[in-house]
Amino acid sequence: MKPYLILSLCLLCFSIGAAEQISNYTLAKSSREEKFSEARCNSKCALGMQQRSKAGKMIQNYNVIASLLSFDERVACLKAIYDSYLKARKEYTEVIDNCQQQDKKGKTWCAAMVGKCRKEVEACDELIATVEAQIEQITITEAEIEKTKQFIATNETIKQLWGTVSDKSQQAEKKRISVEPSLTNIKEVFDAITAAAQLYEAAAADCRQALALSCSDEDRKTFTDKLSALEVSAKACRQEAIEWTEKVAAQKQALKDLVVALRNEASSSEENGMERHSWETHQQIAAIIKKLIDCHEMDNCDLAETQEKIAFFENEADARHLKADTAISETFHQEEKLRKEQFFSSKEKSPTLMSPIVTSLDGSTLYTEQFYRFLIQTDSSASSLQVNVSENGTKVYEERIALPMEGTQSWHYYITSDEMMIIPETALKSQFGLDLRISIVFDPNHNLSLLISHKVMKENYTFAFSLADEPLYVLNFSPPPPWQLA
Repeated sequence: MKPYLILSLCLLCFSIGAAEQISNYTLAKSSREEKFSEARCNSKCALGMQQRSKAGKMIQNYNVIASLLSFDERVACLKAIYDSYLKARKEYTEVIDNCQQQDKKGKTWCAAMVGKCRKEVEACDELIATVEAQIEQITITEAEIEKTKQFIATNETIKQLWGTVSDKSQQAEKKRISVEPSLTNIKEVFDAITAAAQLYEAAAADCRQALALSCSDEDRKTFTDKLSALEVSAKACRQEAIEWTEKVAAQKQALKDLVVALRNEASSSEENGMERHSWETHQQIAAIIKKLIDCHEMDNCDLAETQEKIAFFENEADARHLKADTAISETFHQEEKLRKEQFFSSKEKSPTLMSPIVTSLDGSTLYTEQFYRFLIQTDSSASSLQVNVSENGTKVYEERIALPMEGTQSWHYYITSDEMMIIPETALKSQFGLDLRISIVFDPNHNLSLLISHKVMKENYTFAFSLADEPLYVLNFSPPPPWQLA
């Protein structure tokens, strides 16, 4: 046999052996890889089961202590459980992916493991959804609780603000009237009004804050109305404080003008035989002058002059009183006897007031031959005073006395020619014996103030007075009493 043939046979034998060895090695390697893959899948399944078991224990513990945990702690626990289920699902998902690749190579064990892992993934999905729902639920509940807490806190704040508004409003009202206005305490009144304005403004600020917090339509309307009233009051106080000094100056000037007017009235009364009315007018003048002295607008010389006139009238009145050495005529005795008979046989006659705007200034019993005064104060205007005369219940006469209206020619005539007094020289006096004196009185608080003085010489008539068709009062007079009671 040739040598090259022997060599060829040797090489062939070696190749066949090598091929068998390579085949055996490949089979062994494939077997090892399959076992490794299966082991790896089993390991991941075990990790998935471990994570799921861990999550299950965490749920059990959470259910026991959930009521003791805060909102943040409960969310943290549920998120940890959620993460554990998520990790378990990831492990199962990776096993499914790996098995699907191995299944393509014809590995029979993969199908069973894939089915098992898919069930575990479905179970994990359900548990993850449950945990997500729990997190969402407690988040919503916590939000509702927080909203309720905020609502309660807001209502409490609104209640406190409303209480503050009420307190400051009351303090402002009390502060506003804490100092009685006069001509001598200008600064004290100004400070009180300013402090009241500040309290009203502070109350308005609190009310504005409560309005911003309020959600109820009813509450908002209440706060809006209150805020509007507070702002109006604050503005009024500020304006009043600004005008107070000017107002005081105007009041002082008005009192000075009133002194002049009363002096003219006193002079006119004295000239017309109304000495008592003149005396009472000088009493008013003295009181006003004292006020003006207190605020350094007049001096004691003005007061002394007025007091001298008062003393003069009182001395004159005292001189007219009957004394032990007074000569008495027979006529006086006859008149006195008649007066006594009439006094003890007749009933006292008092004025009948028919309107709250009327004030009687001189006693409750009316006698002839004496002046009696009535003060009329009204916010209405009137152009005439009506007088009805009755005898034995039958109306026998009616007269309207024109009243001067400011700004008219009659007003100018009144303050110049008539010396600020109206004395009707009509049938009321000549026929029915009613002597009237009408004066328009300065009164800053009323639109019209009249001082009406009456003296009647005949007691058999009844006189009814009315103003703008509004009944004022009815007068019945008695004969004069004996001189001992006069």
